[in-house]
Amino acid sequence: QALCAALGNHAFGIEVAGKTLKANRWTAKLLREKIAAAPHALTMPLDFALAGRESTARLLQTSLDALPDDARAVFFACGAFFAPRITAEMIMRFFVGKPEVTDEMLANVRSSVPEAAQMSDDELRPQIERALAQQPVDVTSADTALTTLALHGLLTPIPASSDAVASVRLHDLAYSYASAQADAGQRKRALVACLAYVARYNAPSLPNFAALRPELDNLLRAADWAAANGHDAAVEQFAWDLYATGSEYLDLGGFSAQATRLLEQAAAAAGRGGNKRDQGAHLGNLGNAYSDLGQVERAIEYHEQALAISREIGNKRSEGNHLGNLGLAYSDLGQVERALEYYEQSLAISREIGDKRNEGNQLGNLGLAYSALGQVERALEYYEQSLAIRREIGDKRGEGADLGNLGLAYRAVGQVERAIEHYEQALAIARAIGDRRAEGSILGNLGNAYRELGQVERALEYHEQALAIRRAIGDRMGESNDLNNLGVVYEENLHDYPRALDYYQQALAIYRQIGAQHHVATVERNIAIVQGKMGGGAEQ
Repeated sequence: QALCAALGNHAFGIEVAGKTLKANRWTAKLLREKIAAAPHALTMPLDFALAGRESTARLLQTSLDALPDDARAVFFACGAFFAPRITAEMIMRFFVGKPEVTDEMLANVRSSVPEAAQMSDDELRPQIERALAQQPVDVTSADTALTTLALHGLLTPIPASSDAVASVRLHDLAYSYASAQADAGQRKRALVACLAYVARYNAPSLPNFAALRPELDNLLRAADWAAANGHDAAVEQFAWDLYATGSEYLDLGGFSAQATRLLEQAAAAAGRGGNKRDQGAHLGNLGNAYSDLGQVERAIEYHEQALAISREIGNKRSEGNHLGNLGLAYSDLGQVERALEYYEQSLAISREIGDKRNEGNQLGNLGLAYSALGQVERALEYYEQSLAIRREIGDKRGEGADLGNLGLAYRAVGQVERAIEHYEQALAIARAIGDRRAEGSILGNLGNAYRELGQVERALEYHEQALAIRRAIGDRMGESNDLNNLGVVYEENLHDYPRALDYYQQALAIYRQIGAQHHVATVERNIAIVQGKMGGGAEQ
């Protein structure tokens, strides 16, 4: 009772005390004496100033003093990172540190890689460092230390799941205490570890996404710290690896809201460094992220800034990409003819410079535009041309998009079974590359297709699966689309008007919240219709 009172009856303190007693076979009296005698050499964070928490801080120090050296070192290493959840591999990368590139390595690479022969040391060294960082590390010692810390109540193991590898999470007070001990040098070492970690998992795949998921908060906060402390190159590297040219996890995983802050930081970093090309690329990606959030007018502002920069520096490839993105944005606003103009300009540039990837993109976009204008046969021609290019260059994400678009077109001409065949192929690709946003979209389309075939229960299953994915990845636009689709099923197929109204109202609230005004009117019309049916005494 005296020990609990000394700890302010704080649940975390009592848990650590109990596990410390068990691990060390101490009596409560002995532990209380040790807490009272604990020195104050370590920094105590502000959140320990509350009643009873100073004793908890002393308890933590007492518990740590009784630990083996390696476990104590791992505990304080966790505090150098930027979030309380962490993996054993990330901890080991902290201790491994930045890879050392020797003169011998430089010479060997130059002799074995022809294109490296003309590169300076400053150009070649970062590439070798990145290659070394991509090598796996042995996590055995970190796992052992983490198990010891868990036995003392200082952290909680989080087992692996279908979308995340195993990790641990320090209690908020334990993390606060460990974090207060970290200096700028240790933070920079943690930053290097974070950069090495994203380099290791730098390609779209489900295993890579599972490795990145538990570290996402840590990585994004590392970028915040880098931006605040002048590490501009690190900020940009996070943006490339997590959104654009690396794993694309923030994009493919649907983390658009988190991406906007990182991309804004990266654009500002590139601007400070006078790198117009990269600044334009980050601004264009920022526009894409805002489009995914349904904030299309804001997206257009960023795309126009990016387009102006590409023309200023004469970068035709980027100019073509930004024109295509502007077309997509205007299409989202319902201005299809204007979108067509941008697509045609982009397609002409891509063919002029031989940019096959963007050529495929714009052919697919032209298909979407003509489909929206009701010219489905013409749309099918563009989709088939695009699909051939995607397969030629191995663009799996683009291939999946074209297959999904072909499904939409075949549905539009009444060939629903053929549409489902294309959707199933697109779904397999989305799952293979871990494209969660595409997976949710295709599941929703499958739901619509089965509804048209009169298979209502199966349609509901697909819509529910789609909704679950959208919510899991934070895709608000997709979530509202799925809610509206569910409303349609309950209204038109099941005649359950109260439930249909509930789904429509949920969708409307999200559309308004994210500023997707071009969808608001449609859902308001759906709500008016279903309210009319309810008021008219229709079946409920």
